[in-house]
Amino acid sequence: LTGTLHYQAPTRGPQAHSDFPARGAHFLVDNSQSSADEAGQYTVDPAPATLSCFASSDLINVFNAAGDPASLAFTPQDGADVVWSLADDEQGDAQLSGFVHASIAKATAREIDPTMKFLDDTLQVRVNQQDDNYVCNAFWNGVTLNFFVKYQICNNTARVADVIYHEFGHAFHTHTALASVGDYDPALGEGGADYFATAVTSDPVIAPGFYTNDTYLREIDSDRRWPDDISWDPHETGLIFAGAMWDLRALLEQEMGPD
Repeated sequence: LTGTLHYQAPTRGPQAHSDFPARGAHFLVDNSQSSADEAGQYTVDPAPATLSCFASSDLINVFNAAGDPASLAFTPQDGADVVWSLADDEQGDAQLSGFVHASIAKATAREIDPTMKFLDDTLQVRVNQQDDNYVCNAFWNGVTLNFFVKYQICNNTARVADVIYHEFGHAFHTHTALASVGDYDPALGEGGADYFATAVTSDPVIAPGFYTNDTYLREIDSDRRWPDDISWDPHETGLIFAGAMWDLRALLEQEMGPD
């Protein structure tokens, strides 16, 4: 018996959803773990009465800080495409979004640097955290990606695709740094993370849907310059580097084509 798993997740923000292949997703058949392939396709023999799937794979492990992990149990049918959606459940949707978009971020990074060992490790993605010190926020702490629940003006940060891409961009930046050559610069880190997000989306707008009024967080096509636009906020200073990279991308695309 073969079938395909798709996980529904926010397209960019929680206002709209799309179906994404469940890349490498773990599933259980009679208490034995197996995995779908990169296209979300699975094969089981013999056909089981029930198949259970999760927001985890060999490369991504989503941890739900608010309670039990989301799971879906269903009776598989040969050739069927199963779509798992938790779009109306903030904390469930955050788990599927964390899995889907962290998987996409890793795949993008692998195209840039297929030799990076970090990409072969299991990435921990912690969603639905509650902390008054981190409202409307997310961060990479050197080990895990961390996202927080909805708060007044902003959506659950794991439900915003670009926020996941941005935080993964910090992880990617960390693992491209050359030991003993330089130090980590906050503004360069923020600019690099913003640009990594645009490398996934091909859009200079960062995090549409971040705010509950459906507005975006930042945009990097802003023509900011050094040293005129240095700010106390490294996110703002980072737009100088991110904008320069976006302009370079546009020039290279004109000269050489999109590929």
